[in-house]
Amino acid sequence: MREHCRQYSVDPVVCYCHSCLEGLLQGGADGRHLASLLFPGQP
Repeated sequence: MREHCRQYSVDPVVCYCHSCLEGLLQGGADGRHLASLLFPGQP
């Protein structure tokens, strides 16, 4: 995952899939789920 995440040159990396978010976080990227940007403060 770290090798995959090295391709991203921006932070944060936004995704819409929970599994993709988990992979980004495992790879060390600053991953954000799209829903968390639309609904801030929600668990």
